[in-house]
Amino acid sequence: MMVIDLHCHLSHPDMLHQHEHWGPFREFYAGAYNLRVGKWRLALSTKEILANRRSGVQTESLEDMQARRADPAYRIAQMDAAGQDVQVISHPVHFNMYWAEKEFTVRFARYINDLLAKYCSAYPDRLYFWAHAPMNDPAAAVKELEYAIGELGAKGLSTGGANLGGFEFDDEALFPIWEKLCEYDRPVFVHGFNQSATWGDRAEQERYEITSIVGMMHDETACFWNLICGGVLDRFPKLKVYITHGGGYVPYHLGRFEATNANLPTVKPFST
Repeated sequence: MMVIDLHCHLSHPDMLHQHEHWGPFREFYAGAYNLRVGKWRLALSTKEILANRRSGVQTESLEDMQARRADPAYRIAQMDAAGQDVQVISHPVHFNMYWAEKEFTVRFARYINDLLAKYCSAYPDRLYFWAHAPMNDPAAAVKELEYAIGELGAKGLSTGGANLGGFEFDDEALFPIWEKLCEYDRPVFVHGFNQSATWGDRAEQERYEITSIVGMMHDETACFWNLICGGVLDRFPKLKVYITHGGGYVPYHLGRFEATNANLPTVKPFST
């Protein structure tokens, strides 16, 4: 039986330093190299921080870390050790950049897709990728899908679950994107991303990774709810949607969703 991992990310060093403010950056703090996007920094665990402070040294140099992340052979070795045959890779969701200016998000999406395609080309039978698109510019997103899927061979679209540059899954502005995916018969891979942490006034006040640990599940649940109540799957019955992390909170609230949906006057009822 072939083992395929659809949910795996690549934080390639060449993805860094693409914007003077948003980066992304990899910086040394709290005794380790970690990510910064704008004012937001990826949290380290208390255990990691204390261990780094006690040792006073970085166990892996930045150069070694970057070289490892850039080498597809290292990933293949990890896949072999885990018994995986194929991976479909996506960029880190912290890099979605839907919150940045459109000129940058369009350019960044093209850069990410070219980079992922080149990385995967080293092992074309084992490494594939999800396309990244500038969802805050739907027309540009359609063009990027035509390039990433139509020319580079991406397996589908990777996107956040909510607040896609101000759009939600049931916004008519996004319908051309869903139509294009149906045309290609490719799925959309839905993965929540840090919301208030990556932009705005709360970026430096983020505690306990709440917009990641709680917020990602919220976004993925919102995606499901908007798809159902917004009639997106009625409009695009061939649209294939893969919602990560077990569908967010959906499995635990089906009864509540069904009862609420039945009382909404503007949507079609659904049944579990």
